[in-house]
Amino acid sequence: MVVDLRYTIAPLSTLPEVAVEEYEYNPTTWNTVKAQLDYSYGGIIDSIRTESRFRHLDMDLEYNPLEDLEGYEEYFDSLVFAKNKDHMSILKNQIDERNESREILAQASLIQNLAAGIIDPVNLIALPFGGPTVGIARSLARGGAAAGLTQATIEVPRLLADPTATGAEAGLNIAATTVFGSMISGATSIPLTKRALAFQRHEQTHKEFMESLDISEDVGNITADDLANKLNREDRKYGGLKQQEVMDYIKKEEKQLFGIEQNIPPLDADIKKAELDLDNALKNDVSIAERIGFERELKALEQKRISLGKAQQESSEIIYNLKKERSIRSFEDAQVKGVNDPYSLDSNIFIDSPFFKFVTTPFKRVLQSNISQSAKKSMLKLANDSGLALAANRLGKVVGPSVYQKAKLMEAEWVQTDAVLKRLWGESIGETPKVKLGINFTDVIEHGSKIKGKFTGTDKSRTYNDFLKQANEKRINGIKGNSDYEKQAIQAMNDFYKSWEDRLEDIGLLGSSAKLSDDIDNLRKKIETLELKQAKYKSKKLKTFYKNKIARLKTQIEENELTIETLKDYDLKPANEDVFMPRYWNISAIKKDRARLEKIIANWYAEHPYVYTKVNGKYTRKDLDRDPDSINERAKQTVDNILGIKDVADPEVVAYGYGKSKHLRHRELDIPNKLVYDFIVQDPMAIMRTYAHKTAGVYQFYKEFGRRGIVDVLEDLEEDMLIQGKSQKDINVFRKDFKSMYDRIVGSPMSDPSRWDNKIVNVMKDFAYLNYLGAAGFSAIPDFSRIIMEHEIGDVIKGLTSILDENAMKLTKADREAAGEGLDIMVGSSHLRMTEHMSNNPMQNGVFDVARNVYSIANLLGPITVVAKELDSIVRGHTLMKLSLKLAENKSISNKDVTYLARYNIDKAMAKRIAKMPYQKSGRELLLANTTEWTDAEATETFRSALSSGILNTVMMGTPADKPIITDGVVYVPYKIARTFGYDEDNIVKGYSKVESGLLGLPFQFMSYSFAAMNKVTGAYSQNQIKNRLAGVFAAMGLGYLAVQIKTPDFAWEKMDMSDRFTRAFDQSGLLALYSDLLYTSISTSMALGHGNYMEGLVSAKFPQDPDAIAAFTGIMGAGPSIASDLTINPAVDFLNGDYGEGAKDFIRSLPFARLWLWKDEMNSFSLGLSRSF
Repeated sequence: MVVDLRYTIAPLSTLPEVAVEEYEYNPTTWNTVKAQLDYSYGGIIDSIRTESRFRHLDMDLEYNPLEDLEGYEEYFDSLVFAKNKDHMSILKNQIDERNESREILAQASLIQNLAAGIIDPVNLIALPFGGPTVGIARSLARGGAAAGLTQATIEVPRLLADPTATGAEAGLNIAATTVFGSMISGATSIPLTKRALAFQRHEQTHKEFMESLDISEDVGNITADDLANKLNREDRKYGGLKQQEVMDYIKKEEKQLFGIEQNIPPLDADIKKAELDLDNALKNDVSIAERIGFERELKALEQKRISLGKAQQESSEIIYNLKKERSIRSFEDAQVKGVNDPYSLDSNIFIDSPFFKFVTTPFKRVLQSNISQSAKKSMLKLANDSGLALAANRLGKVVGPSVYQKAKLMEAEWVQTDAVLKRLWGESIGETPKVKLGINFTDVIEHGSKIKGKFTGTDKSRTYNDFLKQANEKRINGIKGNSDYEKQAIQAMNDFYKSWEDRLEDIGLLGSSAKLSDDIDNLRKKIETLELKQAKYKSKKLKTFYKNKIARLKTQIEENELTIETLKDYDLKPANEDVFMPRYWNISAIKKDRARLEKIIANWYAEHPYVYTKVNGKYTRKDLDRDPDSINERAKQTVDNILGIKDVADPEVVAYGYGKSKHLRHRELDIPNKLVYDFIVQDPMAIMRTYAHKTAGVYQFYKEFGRRGIVDVLEDLEEDMLIQGKSQKDINVFRKDFKSMYDRIVGSPMSDPSRWDNKIVNVMKDFAYLNYLGAAGFSAIPDFSRIIMEHEIGDVIKGLTSILDENAMKLTKADREAAGEGLDIMVGSSHLRMTEHMSNNPMQNGVFDVARNVYSIANLLGPITVVAKELDSIVRGHTLMKLSLKLAENKSISNKDVTYLARYNIDKAMAKRIAKMPYQKSGRELLLANTTEWTDAEATETFRSALSSGILNTVMMGTPADKPIITDGVVYVPYKIARTFGYDEDNIVKGYSKVESGLLGLPFQFMSYSFAAMNKVTGAYSQNQIKNRLAGVFAAMGLGYLAVQIKTPDFAWEKMDMSDRFTRAFDQSGLLALYSDLLYTSISTSMALGHGNYMEGLVSAKFPQDPDAIAAFTGIMGAGPSIASDLTINPAVDFLNGDYGEGAKDFIRSLPFARLWLWKDEMNSFSLGLSRSF
């Protein structure tokens, strides 16, 4: 910890020459704390601010700083570079403030200095780094080392930035910190030692209990499904037996099995001998009687072998079920929490409280309800993000990676293809692409050269996008590349699309006669099963349910049969006439040259005079009139239909090239892509990115749920809930929640994002983001405290010290990108950490899309996000490998770590598989997974999923599981209410009408992070899923304090008292992000309504707020309406009142980029000057 020994333990004669009488007062503790913070950080922060303000100014040639040094000669080196008189004045004031802080520290007591040192943000990080540990001696050593190391990291920048600091002072502070860090850490450990020992005893007891459950390697641990589906004990096959009777039964069966297995080898030998005897008898032409005797002997032996095999299987099954019964009883008898509801959230006072439940989300509602276990499991299979522990995880059980988690991994595939294509492009222009933080600087230079070339006539079109488009056009048109680089690029694209084509055909999402025939057979078997169930159950609801489902499946069979027939239309065409590529219509290109597209389509219709239309609920082929006028009219209507597509990236409207689509609706215009190439999106990376984003979720859903679509899955779950006696109301609520999560995961929460109101909302949201979040990067600084929360301090240090290890960074980068993380700048998604956006189309590249990406780099949100993810990925990969090896090798591992691994879907069986995979160890003992070399596909997927989810749960962005439905701009209104307003019942979510409008989600624009933090921080703390609870709090508070101070203007910072600063730091820390955000919003709204600050004396408002009805409304409605008001209503009112200067100032400060931290002060000065000039 930082304690300046010169001012606390030095003799009086060594103090600075200051008259003691002038400082007879005793500084308060708060003044001492303020002085300590200013002493540690004031110089650094002032240096940043001063540099930002004056770095753009030229030296005032009429000003000589050497003539303005009186009284400050000792600070010559720092003041001689003052650019003007104002600059010199500010630098002198900063020196005075540092010296004043030193004088206060000199007058403060030792106790006050100790208290101030402890509260110092850096020490709030350093102290828990070292301790407290279990045992005082270890805390002394560990605390001293950690505190000294932490202080060393702050003294270097302080020495550079603070003119009053000296090298000797820095060395003394580090030494003092090490000594006092040991003292404080040891002292802190004293009251915790007894508690820690008790905790250790609890851990040991629980560990022994967990080990007792792993009864037999032959059986393995029972699964979460075993617990979820278990019957009451009296209803189970062996439930009536007493525990000792179960044990005796097991011994009896094991003894019998042993005897059976002992008899099998000699019997097999006898069979082999009998076969040889019979063979010899046939060769020696023995009598018929003898041959029959040999045959009878062999048949008798074979029959005996079959009987022994059956007995062996039956006995093994009995033993398996008896041991499973014993394992389940162990959970039940020990009254282990969650054994009866394994798919629920791991409950505690907070998780079960209204404070947690009031932010209701589909994910939380299902898992915390009394709905069936199958419904809960399905929700987990769909949307689990491993952000919160489940009851099953607490028992060491896993649920497996979800559709959401697997789909996110698949999005990384286009990144790997992009890396290959970038390399080929670089080789084609003789450069090695320089890519840092996701920015291709080589391409930026080439774009600059291209722009310059347009004016000089030397344009060579060497940009990355030019290279891709040229290669892609040749690919679509079947033309070979001009160079080896182009040929390899075309092959890389083919490989990407081929993998997707094979996948989609395998699960039936692409046309294939064989797969469709299999589907028809399966559907007929389903119908037979449903007819038996219809006869079995007497419930009227069930009978009606089965009747409707059978009718739907019969229609599906008819459509599949027709699809098989339509595929014959393509059998006469040459193979590979049209390569596989998703077709996304370029709406703007169509509008520019509609007539030409109509002509192309008309020619196609003339050659293919038939379509497939839906009549009475099913598709049929219809031969069309060949009359030119009819064909032209049909072509015109087709183009109208294309222009009317609500979301061109929706997988339901995407075709894949001639004859490759399964959906009959695509056969209405199943035209080769090459014929309409000028009217479709041509950028291959945009297509790959969009396709992966939109299709990965659909593909993984079909794969995870047995080649069933959303309708089939919901029907099967409804059947299960009806059999269990659940009400139709509860079933409909579940359907609503499940469908909402599905829509989010497949990237289509809103069916018509292009509707006028949604476009307006998107513009408002963009304006709000591009103005209000000019310092968003500084708000992300506390993310680094999450890394401390999530990992052991020693592992974090290993990660930090490995940053300069080139091999370690290369391997962790490969694993991170394969997990789909750290790509935020590259994919332009950094802003989504802080703001909700309704755009469903990743291909959008408009002005606002480009502006958001540039702004997210300029406000430092993107760079800080990527750096934080890089650091966490290094440490997380090590942590996952370390704990997996421990679990696999039966080494000492705490129940907390078992739960942690299970939460990320690594149980003992999976840990053993991971342990068998190759991994490396750096010189600093950092474990490197190197999953690109792994051969176990499931282990690779599980590990990468754990890595991806862990990073996203640390450097947070709201996931589908975190957010209420309304944040999507969607609400489901009960149909009995909605129908009075003309709404139809939703096709899938029965009992509800779906109401969509981006206006509904406006109040929640900047709450994505808060929703995530509620689960990943507050919820994780309550579930004991944080590695360093105390260190995490202190680190978050310290970094939150730093972020607030950096973002707050000097004049405002000076007006804030210490309690206000710490309250703001707590808000910035994210520890109670949602609650503190709601608190500050309510205070501001109360003041705007004229009721004042109802928390006066406890919590101050963030900003001054006069009574203003419009401000109250916009405060509730969110940032979008607020920025709209700032840009329109407020300036208009000022202009109408004749206050033109104030109106101009308000307008300028509300423009995009105006509040960017780089020039915010300059913009404020400019607008203020403009205001005064009127």
